[in-house]
Amino acid sequence: MTKISVVEKRHYRELAYYLSNFKIDETTKLKIERSESFWYGRFDLWWEKNPAFSEGGVRGLILNSNKKIGGFIGCIPSYFQLSGKQVIVYNETTWRVDKKFRGIDSINMIFKLLDYTKDSIHFRAGGREDARKMQAWLGFENIYSEERINNYYIILNLWNIILYKFPNVTAHRYLKGLFYPITILYQLIIKVFLKITSGNYDVRKIDHADKLFDELWEETKTKIKSTNVRTSEVLNWYCSSIGAHNNIIFGCYHSNKLLGYLLCTCEKVDTVLKRITVVDLWGDLDNVYVVKSLLQGLLKYSIEQNYDLVNLPAFHKSIKTFCKKYFIHRPSMSMQYKAKKEILNKITNESSFFSYLHGDNGLF
Repeated sequence: MTKISVVEKRHYRELAYYLSNFKIDETTKLKIERSESFWYGRFDLWWEKNPAFSEGGVRGLILNSNKKIGGFIGCIPSYFQLSGKQVIVYNETTWRVDKKFRGIDSINMIFKLLDYTKDSIHFRAGGREDARKMQAWLGFENIYSEERINNYYIILNLWNIILYKFPNVTAHRYLKGLFYPITILYQLIIKVFLKITSGNYDVRKIDHADKLFDELWEETKTKIKSTNVRTSEVLNWYCSSIGAHNNIIFGCYHSNKLLGYLLCTCEKVDTVLKRITVVDLWGDLDNVYVVKSLLQGLLKYSIEQNYDLVNLPAFHKSIKTFCKKYFIHRPSMSMQYKAKKEILNKITNESSFFSYLHGDNGLF
């Protein structure tokens, strides 16, 4: 007999144990190696420190069988500006169900969570092909008009990328002798290119979002009717997370006035590859010099900090324009949302702006 319950604080200990021991694939025993302390950190970020969460709100659902957890689906509330009005929306995260409960029990978890979020917007990110089919069946729609957006890759350390893709290349003296000099020349060209091209404004890494970020939000929020709320409180919440990702901000300034910023995730894929991904861009987006300065500042920082790869999802036309010189790209993770028709009617391509702040993609 199974029972679906709302997550409460008293479940944290058992839930952290369940998630830290969950095997993604029972046949191969593949497991995400994350400790119980990691999951306590997630609970703290998702709910306890979340400015949009209040006690009594839905944290997520657990599936119980014989007084043991057999499944979980999380729900992260966040602030959103819908047609000019601030509301709370919900971001689905970490759907985990034991193999024996997959099917009707796992689908019932989705149905019940959708019932909790039915008066707002429910965001979902990514998913396998079978999950995307289920999402379409449940009424989820793609955030972007096209199924996916392009994700541009700017390679900074070509040698490390080659090692990541072809780890045995160092065992072949001929291949190593052929590729290594090419990678050195490539990195030299990248560094020279960045030195001779500079942005129009001062760009620097920000340790803490201050009142200038609130002033920027107040000045720009009327330009886009439907988008995520970007106050200093929200930004500092995003950047309080140090676990799977380290989230950082780059600010663009002119005469001590904040003109725009990038929000990025920094992650180390394994012992070889180190990458940084842009998850949000905000400010005076019509000013091409602001966007250009931010992206060039990001690349310079990435080289200084020995990053191997920069990912730039083209969720805004200004990013796509900047990235035309970089030919390596592929479709990025798809993102969907579900809401009542009267809510979705308020969201149009002309009056809305979506980045990677939806679902659990990137920041969570």
